[in-house]
Amino acid sequence: MAHSYEYKHANTQYSCRSHKHLCIEASSPSHAVALLALTIALMVVGAWISVPLGPVPFTLQTFALMLALMILPLRLSVAATACYLLLGAIGLPVFASMHGGLGIYFGPTGGFIWGFFLGMVIAGALCYALENVVHNFVVTRAIAGVVFSLVVHVCGLMQFMAVMHADIVKALMVTTAPFAVVDVLKIVVAVIVASAVVRALRHRAA
Repeated sequence: MAHSYEYKHANTQYSCRSHKHLCIEASSPSHAVALLALTIALMVVGAWISVPLGPVPFTLQTFALMLALMILPLRLSVAATACYLLLGAIGLPVFASMHGGLGIYFGPTGGFIWGFFLGMVIAGALCYALENVVHNFVVTRAIAGVVFSLVVHVCGLMQFMAVMHADIVKALMVTTAPFAVVDVLKIVVAVIVASAVVRALRHRAA
C-alpha cells in the first residue's frame, strides 16, 4: 500500500505519495521561482558543454532536461523548459555552442529544440500516470527518460529531413545514430542521480 507524507525543511517542501515516489515541490511562489531559475541554469550550462559531432553537437543539455523531468513535478519541469526555450528564442546564448535566436528554431537542428518541450510534456505526463500503477521510482523515471529521448529525436529527425531535404536513412545517420549509445548513458546516469537525490531527501524526511 502506498503511503503519503509531506516534509518541510527550510524553504522547500518535499512531497511524496509513496515510499518510491518523491518530487520537489515549492512551498511558495518565490521558492518556485528559485527552483525554476536553478533548473534553467542547469539547462544552460549543460548546453554550453558541447562537443561537435557533425551538424548536431553532443551536449549535456538533454541530461539536465531529463533530471528536471525525473525530479520536479510536471508543472515545474514544463515551466522550466518553456522559460528556457523562450530565453533562447529572444536571442540569449542559452543553446549549444552559446547560440540563441529564433532562427535556430527553423534551422536543420531546430526540431530538437522544440522537441524538448513536447518531450517534457509527453514524458512528464506519462511518468505521472505510471506512478499510480508502477510503484517503482527507477522504472517510471527510466521509461520517462526513454520516451523523452525518443520524442526529441523524432522531432529533430523530422525537421532535419524537411530543412535539408534528406531521406530518412541519411537523416538517421546524422541526427540519431551517433547519439544512440550516449543517450542511453544519459538516461542511466540521470536515473542514478535522481535516485540519489530522492534517497537523500527521504533520509532527511525520516
